[in-house]
Amino acid sequence: MIYLLYGENTSASRRVLEKFLERFRREAEAGWKYVNCEDELAAEEFIQGLGSRSLFGQKDYYIIKYPTALSDAARERLGAVLERWAKDASVVVFYERMAPAKDKLFADIKKYAAKAEEFPLGSFEKILPLIRDELSRHQRSLAPKEGEQLRAWHDENPERFWSEFEKVLLGGNVSERSSVISPNELFSLGDFWAKRERSRAFLAFEKLRERGFEPDNIFRAFLWHVKNLNLAARGKTKDMKPFVAQKAREQARNFNEDELADAYESLLLMSDPRGRDMLETRLLHFLLTS
Repeated sequence: MIYLLYGENTSASRRVLEKFLERFRREAEAGWKYVNCEDELAAEEFIQGLGSRSLFGQKDYYIIKYPTALSDAARERLGAVLERWAKDASVVVFYERMAPAKDKLFADIKKYAAKAEEFPLGSFEKILPLIRDELSRHQRSLAPKEGEQLRAWHDENPERFWSEFEKVLLGGNVSERSSVISPNELFSLGDFWAKRERSRAFLAFEKLRERGFEPDNIFRAFLWHVKNLNLAARGKTKDMKPFVAQKAREQARNFNEDELADAYESLLLMSDPRGRDMLETRLLHFLLTS
């Protein structure tokens, strides 16, 4: 059986997701899997294991977040098991922040879902009671200017709105809308490193941190960049978008194959959860010495 949770009101959809987590812990104990498809390494491991069955024989327990972030090849493999999951005793929960328009995988998931529940955001006034309750529960308050910024995020970027609101609940402040970082800025770190411009790579990292990006988010984007360079150096760009492949091939010429392989391996070692508390220090050291 397949369930689909999606929509802009991620606060409400996550509460339902938490109920599934509790159910899985009761019913499957250690036999269930949680996959964030935006985590490239975790997604790759998940897709490779799709052909095997769980310890529970004919029943899989999965929570799969952001499936539309998967590559085309991974999407195809995931799409091939949807019908089986819909018919057997499996319990598979898909979670998306939005309702992706004209996305075939999302449409197929919705088609096979026994229950697809949308969580629309609604007007800012409509969710004000929820905002006040959450602020009270976390013993937090909003200055008038922050309230205005939060409303602006709601109107312009619903996904960013919930991210900013969660940051407030954790003790942070609402970001100014002018502090939004474009994808080009986020990937500039990898571009500077690939050009062997260490000082500019260091400054790009510092700028991203000042703008509010967490080290883990920066690390994931940088890891993806170095992985592409490593693949391009070995002529394996078939699965890349043309623009990405072209840039990766050009930048890979600044290294030899061993250098890129060693760099990628070093970054993979940083992804070990046991060393995450030192991620920022280790990544800065990598940028300045590699």
